[in-house]
Amino acid sequence: MLSNPLLEKDRRTGLISKYSKTITQYKFDLMTLNLTTFQNIIYGHQQILIDLQEKLLKSCNESLKQAIENRQEAMKKRHEIYLKHKLVQYVQRLIRQRSDIVIRRTDKRKVFYIGKAADFERKAEE
Repeated sequence: MLSNPLLEKDRRTGLISKYSKTITQYKFDLMTLNLTTFQNIIYGHQQILIDLQEKLLKSCNESLKQAIENRQEAMKKRHEIYLKHKLVQYVQRLIRQRSDIVIRRTDKRKVFYIGKAADFERKAEE
C-alpha cells in the first residue's frame, strides 16, 4: 500500500514513520504487558513459597514439641521404674539382713506389710 506510486515521497515517508511508531508502541506495550504478567506470576509463586515455609515451620514446631513431650513421658516412666526397682532391692536386702522381719499380706488387696515376726505372732494371739 505504501509502495503505491501515487503517494508523494514526503507523504509516504510520513506514513511509514507513523506506522513504524505505531508498531514500535505496540511492541513496547506488549513487552510491558508481558513483564507485568511475569511479575504477577513471580509474586504468586513467592506467596506459595511463603505459605509452604510457614506450613513447614509449623509442622517442624509441632513435631519438635511432640518429640519433647514423648521424651519427657519416657523419662518419667524410666524414673518410676527405677524407683520401684530400688524399693524392691531395699526390701530384698532388708529381708536378707534381718531374720526377724517378715512380709505378710494384709486384709486389703495387693497390700503388704513389712514387720517383725514377733509383732505378727502377738497380733495373731490377740
